[in-house]
Parts: sequence; C-alpha cells; structure tokens
Amino acid sequence: PFSCSYCLSSRGDQATEFRPLDMVCRELDAILERKPRLVKFVDRSFNADPARAREIWKHLIARGAGTTFHCEIHPLLLEEEDFALLSSAPQGLFQFEIGVQSTNARTLGEIGRPVEWNAIKDSLSRLVAMKHIHTHLDLVVGLPYDDLASIGAAIDRVLSLGADHFQLGFLKALHGTELRTRAAEFGLAFEPFSPYEIISNNWLSPDDLALLRRVEQLIESFVNPHGLDALLSQMAEREGWFSLLKRLDEHCRTRGFDITTKNVKRCEAVLKEL
Repeated sequence: PFSCSYCLSSRGDQATEFRPLDMVCRELDAILERKPRLVKFVDRSFNADPARAREIWKHLIARGAGTTFHCEIHPLLLEEEDFALLSSAPQGLFQFEIGVQSTNARTLGEIGRPVEWNAIKDSLSRLVAMKHIHTHLDLVVGLPYDDLASIGAAIDRVLSLGADHFQLGFLKALHGTELRTRAAEFGLAFEPFSPYEIISNNWLSPDDLALLRRVEQLIESFVNPHGLDALLSQMAEREGWFSLLKRLDEHCRTRGFDITTKNVKRCEAVLKEL
C-alpha cells in the first residue's frame, strides 16, 4: 500500500490484495481452536485499510485472550476509534511492530515515505502507554541523507518513548527495489551476498556503521531487557540516549567488557562506572 523505495512490496507488480473479511475471521477461528501461543500477520501494514483492520481486531477481542497476535501497523492510519477499541483488548492479545525507519524529513521524502515525526509521535506515545499491548519500534540505518547526527537524533526520539522493544536495523539493498537501482547515486556499497547489507554510503562511513552496530548490541543488552530502566532513563535524561550509548561503547571497548552479555548485574556495574 506504500511506496518505500527499499521494500519489494512497493513495486508496481506487487499490488495490495485483501483476503475476504469473513474468510479471514473463519480461518482465525480455526487457528484459535489449536491454541497457538503466537500468530503473526505477515502484512507489511496490517491497517492499510483501517476499517477492515478494526473489524479483525474486534473479532479477536471478542474471542478473548490466550493467543498473541502480531501485527505490523502504520501509526498515521490509527484513528480515535482504534484507540478506543484497543484500550479494551485483553492483556497480551496484541503486539504491534511499527517501522518508524527514520525521523529525518528529507530521508523520508526520498524513500517515498513522507511521514514526518511530528505527525506520528503522539500516536506512538499513546500506543506505548497501553501497557497491555506489546510495542516494538524499528529504525533503519543506511537510508539516503541519514547521517550519524540524524540517526542519533532518531534514536533519542524513539528510545524516549519507552517502547517494550527497540530495533536498530541495517539497510539491505534488495534486488528489484528502487533503492538498489539508485545505489551509485547514493554511493551505496553493500555486501555482494544475501542479505546485501550496507557497507557504506554517501552519509555513513564503514566506521560509522561499525559504531552503530555496536550501539545496536548495547541496546539489545542494556535497554531491551528492561532491567535497568530507571538508571538508564536517569542517565539519558542528562545527555540524551545516543550520547550515552556512544560513551558506554567507548568505555566498554576500553575496559574490554563483553557487550553481548545479558547479565543485568554486570551491565549495571559497568554503567555505574561511567
């Protein structure tokens, strides 16, 4: 339904199709009889048709809890009726993945996703505040015009929301996408084998990307487990999330600390050394 230049689903030969709503509900009922723990809808944007998505959510809410349903949604398409409906969902029924991708207006315009941060941040805040719904927010590193400073600003903005999970992903130059056909224009160098992940571009050097990959690991080890929320929030409030993560990275490298550890006590100890 959208035209994101890095995504195969944006191609003209990938037109959006909607499975009949009554068929979807019948099939969901058949799946629920098996009592699975998790069901993932694979739609790139589950709520591309907001009214249709709302009917599916209503059906699942009426069936009650027991299975979690994962939906990738677009926050710009959420309406007041959606927030009212979702507030009535049982604990753990839904988990939402939301691709913020970037907060740089020029970047978003270039990739065919012209949705400014100010247009979605309130909806994101309201979703994150619904603690009965698991929220997962994404950024993509390597998009045109996104340099280290603008990516750092995006990390600050997204982490300050306090979502359940934050993922810093790295651009893949997929065959058949507009972005790959314009690779020379953007100075995009990428791995020659699948998944064709970015090596550098006009705005990010290999060293910048190496730093951001370490920051990604620090987020996985220190932030996403949520065992150090109070301490991290206090520290980030003073200097910003990205500044804190860069300083933590430098300290861990100097100290020889294993940043892949998920041991909360070890992570807390190294944080307090800053």
